[in-house]
Amino acid sequence: MFSAPDVAVILGVALLIFGPGKLPEIGASLGKGLRSFKKATDVESLSKNAEQLESVEGKESKTRELEYQSAPAEGAQPQGTRTAPQEVSTLK
Repeated sequence: MFSAPDVAVILGVALLIFGPGKLPEIGASLGKGLRSFKKATDVESLSKNAEQLESVEGKESKTRELEYQSAPAEGAQPQGTRTAPQEVSTLK
């Protein structure tokens, strides 16, 4: 970035070019411009983050829906397993 002597030289040249009366106006307008730029970039980044969040939430809900659809019914036996034969009592 700029060191302290660099900033001092830039401010000195600006003071010589614009004069002491115009320098506060230039500083104020520069500050307003930077503030509005920062505000615009913050709003843009917030909307971008919101879009990303909606995208992630949409994917998660689709995943949950697919998991629900592919889950076996309650009480259903998983494939590939066998139950033990039940004893049948024959009372005579």
